[in-house]
Amino acid sequence: MNQKQYEDIIKKIDNLENNVKTTGFDWMNLLQKGLIALVIFIVGTQIIRIIRHLVKKSLQRKDATRSQCYFADMAIKILLYIILIITIAGTLGIQTTSFVALIGSMGIGIGLALQGSLSDLAAGILIMALRPFQTDDIIYLDSTDGERLQVEEIRFFNTRFLNLTNYKVIIPNSTLVKSKIINVSKSNFVRFEIKFAVDYDTNIDEVRSIIFQLFDQEEKINQDLPYQVSVTQLADSGIDIVCRAYVESEDHLSMKLKMLEKIKKELDAHQVEFPFPQLVIQERQKTED
Repeated sequence: MNQKQYEDIIKKIDNLENNVKTTGFDWMNLLQKGLIALVIFIVGTQIIRIIRHLVKKSLQRKDATRSQCYFADMAIKILLYIILIITIAGTLGIQTTSFVALIGSMGIGIGLALQGSLSDLAAGILIMALRPFQTDDIIYLDSTDGERLQVEEIRFFNTRFLNLTNYKVIIPNSTLVKSKIINVSKSNFVRFEIKFAVDYDTNIDEVRSIIFQLFDQEEKINQDLPYQVSVTQLADSGIDIVCRAYVESEDHLSMKLKMLEKIKKELDAHQVEFPFPQLVIQERQKTED
C-alpha cells in the first residue's frame, strides 16, 4: 500500500465520522438504551413470575377454586405485562402517552369487533362470582337436553365439560348463564328417580314391597333417608309408578341405571306385567237387507 492509498483510506474514515456526527444519530446511546431495556425485560419477567406465584399461593390458602386461581392469574399476567411493555417503551425513548393512547384505541376497536366474546367474558366473571358450579362438579343443563356433564375447566370465554362418552364439550359462558343448571354435586346426597308402568291387574302393594326390598339390600342407598314408591298416574294402558331413593351425588347415575335393571328383573321374576301400546282392529260385518 503506497502513501496515496493510505491517505485516501484515512480521508474516507474521517468523512464517515463527520457524517455520523452531522446526522446526530448516537449509536452508543441507542445501544445503552437497548441493553437497559433488555435488563428491564429480563428482571420484569422474573418479578411477574414471582408475583403470580405469590398470588396463587395466597388464593390456595384461602381455598380458592382452580378456576378462580386461573382467572386471577390471567388478569394479573396481562396487567403486569402491559406495564412492563410501557416501561420498556419509555426506556427506548418512545412517547408513552401516545403509546397508551394507541393501546386504548386498539382496545376499543377489538371490543367492538368482539361484542359476543365480551358477553362471554362478562358471563365468565359472573360464574366465578356466583359459583353455581365448580371444577369436577356434575351438572345437568336444559340447553343440552339434560345431558350429564362433568365440569373440567372454567375459562374466560367458555367452560369445558366431559360427557358420559368422555367427549369434551365446550359451551360459551353466555349460554351457561341463560340455562337452567342442576348441580347434583352441591349436596352430599341426591335422590334418583325411576319411572315405569305396570298393568292394571297388578297388585300395587306387592310392587312396592318388592322395590323396598331391593332398596334395603343396596348398600349405596342411604337407609336413613326415606325412599318412595308411588302411583303418579292412571294412564290409558297402565299404572304409572315412580321410585325415588337417596344416594351420594357421585353415585347418582350409576345407581339409577343399576336399580332400573334390578327392578325389571325382579318384577319379571314375580310375573308382573308391563303394558305396551296395542292397536286393536275390529272388522265390522255388513248385514244383508
